[in-house]
Amino acid sequence: MILKPILPLWLLLAITIGLLGILITRCLLAKKDTPANTAKYLVPKIAIILLLFVVGLRPMIIGGDISQVQTNNLDVLFVVDNTISMNAEDYNGNNTRLSAVKADMNYILERLSGAQFSLITFANSATIATPYTRDQNMVKAAISAMEPLIELYARGSNLNTPIDSIKTIVKSAEKKDEQRTRIIFFISDGEITDESALGSYASFKDHFAYGAVFGYGTETGGRMKSRNSYSSGDYLMDYSSESFSGDWRNSNHYAISKIDEKNLKKIASDLGVDYARANSRADIDPVLKKISELVAQNTEPDDSSANTDLYFFIVIPLLALLFFEFNGLWRRKV
Repeated sequence: MILKPILPLWLLLAITIGLLGILITRCLLAKKDTPANTAKYLVPKIAIILLLFVVGLRPMIIGGDISQVQTNNLDVLFVVDNTISMNAEDYNGNNTRLSAVKADMNYILERLSGAQFSLITFANSATIATPYTRDQNMVKAAISAMEPLIELYARGSNLNTPIDSIKTIVKSAEKKDEQRTRIIFFISDGEITDESALGSYASFKDHFAYGAVFGYGTETGGRMKSRNSYSSGDYLMDYSSESFSGDWRNSNHYAISKIDEKNLKKIASDLGVDYARANSRADIDPVLKKISELVAQNTEPDDSSANTDLYFFIVIPLLALLFFEFNGLWRRKV
């Protein structure tokens, strides 16, 4: 809970103490005949003064829900691995990694509503699917359209592919010279299959205030369905397996994709952000909570829709006491 006094605190205290002093002085001068009458006279009036003091303090509860946080000054960049391995069926059973990524991205979109979003996808090459925009429908359409490459055109996974596109986004944002809080979400299974060496993302560390690298997949791995129109519904095979006589459909020869957390943790370290294995929303929420705290630190309480005023809870008993007092005053005059 925080306080946002409507007047300087010293002035509120002075007014409250002054009113209490006047009230007690008048009570003593009135010389009430019994202690019971004195209490009946003083208690409701003291309660009114104290309740007015609390209302003047303007108590608030800091909102814990990121969806209620003022995010108009927030830029969120998604960098999403869109290679064939993201079609592996090892997310919570036999769901594909990419289907989980899409659902989680839409979840983040809703929780950070009001921010600007940009999306970079990468496979053989990187594509800026959307520049920074507040049009969530555009971003959701771009997320929905994400599909892994058809294997006939794939050249293997290379985690360095999006670096130049990130540079383009960073330069574009810095050219505007706006004081905005920038967040990055790097989403991948961490696999490198083209024998390239993982490059460095450290040059972007100072550009992003926070973010996360989210890893999808399991150590056991999963099979990937073919997107080739000639073999739709079949699973990709690993033709590099040892020679054998028999059916290539033998389960020992399915291509299996496994998460590589070493690469993902290296990227997270370069960017200066957290790494999390995204097995469920519970793995994403702590990151969003940190973003909520970061935004709250850079936002005045009056400008934030995340804080809930409590004064109206205090006004209810205050009005009841005022009604009681005025009713008694009216009866005495009648």
